[in-house]
Amino acid sequence: MAQKRRFTGKYAAIYCSGVLIGEAFDISVKVSETMLEHRAYGDRWQHREPDIADWSVSCKRYSLASGYGLGASIDIAATQAYYSATPVMVAVYGLDGEAGSKIIEGPVWVSEGNLGLPAAGMEEEGIEFVGAGEPTFFIGM
Repeated sequence: MAQKRRFTGKYAAIYCSGVLIGEAFDISVKVSETMLEHRAYGDRWQHREPDIADWSVSCKRYSLASGYGLGASIDIAATQAYYSATPVMVAVYGLDGEAGSKIIEGPVWVSEGNLGLPAAGMEEEGIEFVGAGEPTFFIGM
């Protein structure tokens, strides 16, 4: 019997325009659709129809504050905010040991980058991408 692969959200690799920006954890891929509400005289129930879809990806990563890549998420977000002529391509891979399976890929804008430096010395970075067009889904969607 074939075994299904299950991604727990603990490990992922994020590529931005083909460049690995880091292995990450706490990955979230959100796909949503705006619903139009309408009704007619005499209706007793609300009617909805889909309008337009949207998607986003967010993730976090740890690294030593003294290590290479401190603030990489902030740098990517700031660079794209400054040079925002075109969206970048992002690809998200769920990692299973050394191997990975592509989950989603598509054009995005970097909407947010954040950095935390707690007293323990472990940096926690986060980055959020918002869709800038239709993504390609590779597993489970």
